[in-house]
Amino acid sequence: MVIGDKAFDKLELDYQAKELGAKSSTKSGRELLALYDSTIARLYNFDKISERFVGRDEELNKLNNFAQVALNGQGKPVFIIGDPGIGKTELVNQFFNAKNLPELRENAQANILTGRYFDIGKNNSYKVFLDGFYRTISQLEKQNFSDELVLKKIKTLSTYLQEVKDLSSSVFLQESDKERTKYKSFELLAQNYELLSSIFPIVLFLDDLQWADELGLEFLAYLIRAMQGKPLFLVCTVRERELFVENHPLRTWMRSMSRYNSYEQIKLRPFTESETEFLISRIFSAHNFTEATTTK
Repeated sequence: MVIGDKAFDKLELDYQAKELGAKSSTKSGRELLALYDSTIARLYNFDKISERFVGRDEELNKLNNFAQVALNGQGKPVFIIGDPGIGKTELVNQFFNAKNLPELRENAQANILTGRYFDIGKNNSYKVFLDGFYRTISQLEKQNFSDELVLKKIKTLSTYLQEVKDLSSSVFLQESDKERTKYKSFELLAQNYELLSSIFPIVLFLDDLQWADELGLEFLAYLIRAMQGKPLFLVCTVRERELFVENHPLRTWMRSMSRYNSYEQIKLRPFTESETEFLISRIFSAHNFTEATTTK
């Protein structure tokens, strides 16, 4: 079919079948990949300016400035912090859509990897990172590079993903030293990001980081250190209320990271009354609400 060599085809097919709840016997690899892409498209719409984007021009400019520095290899991760529903994800969507940076313009290239954590069930520590790689490698395969070095790097990415999958299997962990296995997985994943950044700069967007588990956060700290000086822009959204919960994994993690002044923050303030009225008018333009209703 489809993506890379036979080993990667089977890996990608089995992985998507498991994670998307589809049976590999009834869906082809191409169908599974399309299903995954459509899921991402529903979560993150990068193709149009949203009517919900109001009153965040200053924050968008900050995000653009942080990204410009990071994609030149000198930046820090950025955490967008705010209450639920305040527009954290929407700000990132509009950052991608605006294409103000050379790497994000139509005639240039960047590897945009996205992942989202959930509060239901147990998050797979590596899933959000693997998801982005599967999708990106399939896109790179479709570009028909003539450069042999680039083709070799893409094949190596697929090989590393297979190794991470093997290392993270529960049976393998029971038979091996867990600490050694963990850092081997970290090393392989970080090497993937380094390889990918040597093809095009990387933008890595992780949504709802407050639901990441401790192992995922530990890898993220490892990745930040490993990618210093490389063209990686890491941007994460965080619900503020979790940062006030004592012993919350993310609160502890961010305290540790802050000791080294190793990240930037963008805190989203609540909308003003006029911004709220304007937002309502854009979303419900077909309705004639009274002033009293809008005020409520």
